[in-house]
Parts: sequence; structure tokens; C-alpha cells
Amino acid sequence: MTEFIRGFKDDYRFLSNFIYCDVEYDGVVYPTNEHAFQAAKFNDLDWRDVIKNAKSPGDAKALGRSRDFPMRDGWDAGVAVQVMSYINAQKYRVPKYRELLLATGDAVLVETNHWGDDTWGDSTTTSAPGKNQLGLILMTIRSALQAEAL
Repeated sequence: MTEFIRGFKDDYRFLSNFIYCDVEYDGVVYPTNEHAFQAAKFNDLDWRDVIKNAKSPGDAKALGRSRDFPMRDGWDAGVAVQVMSYINAQKYRVPKYRELLLATGDAVLVETNHWGDDTWGDSTTTSAPGKNQLGLILMTIRSALQAEAL
């Protein structure tokens, strides 16, 4: 029987992009994956720095959505998924997080949310299943780590 981990909270909060864990992107260290991801949307280095210094991952997310800056070329055409994959790979190189991810075994990881995001997760507010891109990325990273351990 397939095990599902639905929602990155409680014992699985570590799977969230809002967990504090320094990650490097483009030569800059960010306090969370969310900070790095939101900053990566933009080419403007000053705006990236503002996002990097946001007080919380939620504030970083709001800044990444609130500014009338043009997003970098190709963001919605695949760059976003590449960035999300890269920063999560950085996070799961940290021994603590690598071990926690590996401990999920072969469970299907589903990032659920109540704010309607059906790209990165599976929204509980819509009837159609979401793309669960974050869950898929995490399972891909986990598979690679499992293969390394062999």
C-alpha cells in the first residue's frame, strides 16, 4: 500500500520552503528556500537583496509578488522549476535535512495548501488535483540521495 505524506507540517514541516536553512543561489546565501526562490524571480540585484533580507519567508513571498518588476526571462516557462529544484538540492545536502528526507522512505510527498496553489502543491480549495511540483522535486531529490547511499 502506498503511503502518502500530505502537507508539510508537524513532523514533516522540514519539507517546507519556509524552514530556516541557509541555501546558496547565484553566489548569495539566503535564510530559507522561499527567500532564495522569490529573489531568483528577478534580475535586479538590489531587489534580490531586499528579498534576501526580508524578516520572514512569508514576507519574502509577499515581496516576490508585490513588486512591479519584470520577472526574468523564461520564469514561467520552466526556469521556476529549475530554480526550485536547485535550491531544494542545496537544502537536502545539509546532513540533518538529508536524513529527514531519506526517512520518508518511498512515501508520496504532497504539498497541500489552502491558498489555491495548484502548481507547487495540491490546493484543498479546488476540486481538481494540483501539479504538486514541489512534492515531485522532493521525491526526485530523495531518489537521487537513495541511489547515492547504495
